[in-house]
Amino acid sequence: MYNKDAKELKGYIPYGTKVTIVKGPYGPFGEGFRTLKPGNIGSDVFAIQRKLKELGYYNGWCDGKYGEQMTTAIYKFEDANNIPRTYYITESLYQHLGFIQYE
Repeated sequence: MYNKDAKELKGYIPYGTKVTIVKGPYGPFGEGFRTLKPGNIGSDVFAIQRKLKELGYYNGWCDGKYGEQMTTAIYKFEDANNIPRTYYITESLYQHLGFIQYE
């Protein structure tokens, strides 16, 4: 979204309205699932954090940054679901978390 787009929205969306800006045809996942690893940032990381929080594995602030707290949450989720530990989030882990990509 560009500044000119934000200015346009301001003209017809009431002040204080929460908006979500998504990217690409797969919403927060842009062009599809990417393999995530510590240090990544983005709307896809934010979506994973929200899901892990919803499931009770993530206690941190959802900020879209794949850091130490998220790694710990991933490990907890993997352990609880008998999934071999890895800090990489691949398509398989997306599916275990309940994310499905439609084409």
